Amino acid sequence: KKYRENNKEYFKEYVKQWREENKDYRKEYEKQWRENNFHNEFNRRNKRRIKLENQGRGITKEQWLEMFKFFDFKCAYSDISLGYKENRSIDHIIAIDNGGLNEPWNCIPMVKSYNSSKNKRVDVLNWYMEQEYFDIDRLNKIVEWQIYAYEKWGGEEFGELILITDLFEEK
Repeated sequence: KKYRENNKEYFKEYVKQWREENKDYRKEYEKQWRENNFHNEFNRRNKRRIKLENQGRGITKEQWLEMFKFFDFKCAYSDISLGYKENRSIDHIIAIDNGGLNEPWNCIPMVKSYNSSKNKRVDVLNWYMEQEYFDIDRLNKIVEWQIYAYEKWGGEEFGELILITDLFEEK
């Protein structure tokens, strides 16, 4: 193993050359693998989509646009403009993996890199309060959005509304 680590460049070049020389073999092997493992490949590629479908109705284009307008096309947490598609994402306040719903009142616009740093945190309020861009007015605006969206598109079938301010964990 150490030999391989000490000769990374050699092995990198070797693998590159092998792949180049064996394109047809690799192509046929991958084709066979996909045919024999279709269900695994489908599930792997669609895992998040399937999870989202099982976690609420989803957010429509109109709801998405209304949400972005509500936050003036800025990150709900930091107030940074989200004009570029590469820079923006939708944050699920309660992560889908933690049982959050894929519904408008659980979604807010967010800078993509901040969303990555938040990850699947359960203690979202703690996370936000630790950030240098924390602002009480923006926190209130997030709560305002959650209440507005829940009253407009929610219902009894979704249970009680969980606000971001309810997600504080004592340390």
